[in-house]
Amino acid sequence: MGPFTAYYLKIYDQHDEKVWFLSWNWVAFFSSFFGGEILWLLYRRMYLFAFLISFLGRGLYELLTFKVIILSHSAGGPLLAKSINWIFRLGFTFGFTVIANALYFYWLSKKVEQGVKKKGTDPFTPIIFFIIHVYIMFVFLPGFLAKNTEIATLIKSVLGGT
Repeated sequence: MGPFTAYYLKIYDQHDEKVWFLSWNWVAFFSSFFGGEILWLLYRRMYLFAFLISFLGRGLYELLTFKVIILSHSAGGPLLAKSINWIFRLGFTFGFTVIANALYFYWLSKKVEQGVKKKGTDPFTPIIFFIIHVYIMFVFLPGFLAKNTEIATLIKSVLGGT
C-alpha cells in the first residue's frame, strides 16, 4: 500500500464486510478534479482500471460532455455550456472520489488471492503517462489542429473563441 498503509487499513477495517462501500479519498478527489484520476490509478498500480477508465469511462464522459456542450451552446450560449460541463465534471469527480478506496481495496484483495507480492506504489508510470499526455496536448494536437482547420474552428466556437 505504500507510505499510507495505516490510512488504508483503518478504512478497510471499518468496511471489511463489504465489497463495495463509499468513503472519501482526498488524493483521489484532487487528482480527479484536475482530470488526473488516471494518474492516481497508475500510482496505485491499478493498470487495468486506469486503462478502462481512461479509454471507456473517460472517453464516454468526454463524448457526452462534448455533445451536451455543443447542444447547450447553440441553445443557451457559452455560459450554459460551461455550467453543464462543470456539473458533469463535479459529478464525475465526486463519483470517483467516493468509490476510489473501495476500488483499491477490491483490487488489493484480488492481488492477495492471486498471491502477487508487489509492494508499494509505482511513481514512474504516472510520470511517463503525464509526459506523454503533455506531448500530445502541446506538440501533437496543435499540429493536428493546424492541418484540420474545420475541427479547430468547431472547437473554438464551442469553447467561446472567435
